[in-house]
Amino acid sequence: MLKTILPIIIIVLILVFWMGCDELTELQDPNLFNPEIHGELIKDTLYAISDTTQSIPKPNTIGSNRLMLGSFSEFSCRPIIKFELLPRNAIFDTAWIKLFTANITGQMPQDFFATAYLIKNDWDSDKDQIWSNFRENIDTTKILGSLAATTSENDTILVPLTEEGIRILNSWANEDSSQFNYGFLLDYNNANFIIEFFSNRLPDGPQLVYRYSIPGDTNFVDVLDSVGATTDAYLIEETFTDGLDLSGSNYTVSMSSLVTLLEFDTGPLFKDFPEGVVISSVNLQLPFDVSSSLLSEDFGAFVHILSLESELEDSVVVVDSTFFGDPLVSIDINQFSSDSTFIEIRQGTERRDFGQVFFQDQINNVQPRKKLYVGFKNNINFLSYFAFTKRKTANNLNRPKLILEYWIPPNSRF
Repeated sequence: MLKTILPIIIIVLILVFWMGCDELTELQDPNLFNPEIHGELIKDTLYAISDTTQSIPKPNTIGSNRLMLGSFSEFSCRPIIKFELLPRNAIFDTAWIKLFTANITGQMPQDFFATAYLIKNDWDSDKDQIWSNFRENIDTTKILGSLAATTSENDTILVPLTEEGIRILNSWANEDSSQFNYGFLLDYNNANFIIEFFSNRLPDGPQLVYRYSIPGDTNFVDVLDSVGATTDAYLIEETFTDGLDLSGSNYTVSMSSLVTLLEFDTGPLFKDFPEGVVISSVNLQLPFDVSSSLLSEDFGAFVHILSLESELEDSVVVVDSTFFGDPLVSIDINQFSSDSTFIEIRQGTERRDFGQVFFQDQINNVQPRKKLYVGFKNNINFLSYFAFTKRKTANNLNRPKLILEYWIPPNSRF
């Protein structure tokens, strides 16, 4: 009997529950999702109205995390290094320059020959006037060390000092010597690559490893020791930017002086909604020509956005580095699309912050900020460049654009 009644009870309970839900639905406010009363969420696209490639001062590599050696894609790089904290009055027997490899860009494997030359004059950075012609500031008759190697052999390069190099090292340590320690330049030949070594800003920076003794001191007999570089940088020679065709692409180039500038007309958006809008997210998408771009394996799309203060056609580029409240804060545009044809702002807080600071806070501004500077966030730690598609391309999908998501209050609607 119970088995017969139980299914009937279950069916009755289900019907009662369904009728209750239907009744609740009828009691709901019919205007709950009415945009005339509650506003409307909008997703809009703004295409750039102006774009260009502009030059900025070339970077100073004295603060780089990496030292570059070699030549690739019309860039040539040579490290300059000082080891100044040598033991006083030491007599050196053997020594090596030790460099730790961070990355290699270009052809591998490849044999190459590296040579360390004595620097003739004092220097503070790679921008000193003496480096306008680096060959005039090195003594090619004074070879401190040399090495024949292959780019794919290992992660550590040891350049043994020659007899001439040991003699110079001893003179640097001798307090009575007239030989000043201005360091050395590391040159190369037959390179179709650029090796990136860690600089002295990092634990694996350049080291001078040596075996030495101090006359008259029994505590220092045949001692093996090392010292880190006190100053290092690298020289850049490049012809890559000289012959670029800028008619179809805007270029942003690391280790160089080219950046992309964009302008968007946000006026209509704010004019059409005088009561204001609430911007929840803004994304910048920049399509690029993969075949004309060079991407860093280590850093990827290490690009950021700054507020551009100058006009796009001005000869001097001026940015507001404090626009985001801190000169060290900017908006990164470092996310690749699934097909790697454009880069964009990463989803989440970056897009929200970009929308809030760059657009929402400027709604009541008579001249809303709408000019963007697009450059590498740290353009001395790697070789990379983007050939961004210009706005005049026929395909809208390949034009630089802003994608805005915002809420229109009900009184702002047409």
